[in-house]
Amino acid sequence: MLSVKNFRLKNGKKLNIFPISDIHYGNPQCNVEYFEFLLDKFDRTKGSKIIYMLGDECDVATKRQGNSTYQQKINVNDQIEFIVDSFKPFKKHINGIVQSNHMARTKKEFDLDITKVIANELDIPYVNNIYETLKIGKNPYTVFGMHGNKTSQQQHLMMGAVQRQTDHIDANLFLYGHAHYTATWSQPKVSSDGYERRHYVLCGHMLNYKNSYAEVMGLKPNPPGFTKIQ
Repeated sequence: MLSVKNFRLKNGKKLNIFPISDIHYGNPQCNVEYFEFLLDKFDRTKGSKIIYMLGDECDVATKRQGNSTYQQKINVNDQIEFIVDSFKPFKKHINGIVQSNHMARTKKEFDLDITKVIANELDIPYVNNIYETLKIGKNPYTVFGMHGNKTSQQQHLMMGAVQRQTDHIDANLFLYGHAHYTATWSQPKVSSDGYERRHYVLCGHMLNYKNSYAEVMGLKPNPPGFTKIQ
């Protein structure tokens, strides 16, 4: 459901949007220091700011996912506790958390919804997808965010897949997780008011490449990254 949030920005200040995706806490390659740098960056950002939690906050290994349970040294309970404790100081800025493939593993096997547990602990909205209009003064700006389900070894193919998957959605800004890329781009769109731009973001991840699944499979190195949108 489309929701509306109002922001009053004074003296030309900007709204800062932080879409955070694919932390994968619990994975041996999770770069915890870089994640903490991201949170510090958010904490130091002045003025109006928003966090969207776009999935795979925890890695959630299960016995049905290869040997992942043998690789992880952090159990799921501790993964949840770490994520909740990390985001708790900023929960008033979190406009929603969405479901994702890793977090859905226990829901499929045990009907345990870890994303819902985190949402309840932080007292934040749990939604299928982010879909809201940010009204800045009199100007509406619509954001659509999802964890996503498309992947590609080539970034340009991933970008095209995101555009095709969201082509039917009316929004100004599209936020997409899951792909483990960090990228931004835009495309013009013809409207009744003339030209508008649809802006796209691949929201990054927090996994190191060295000794990772990506390195073993010979995939292109893609370092940890995140985006800040103004």
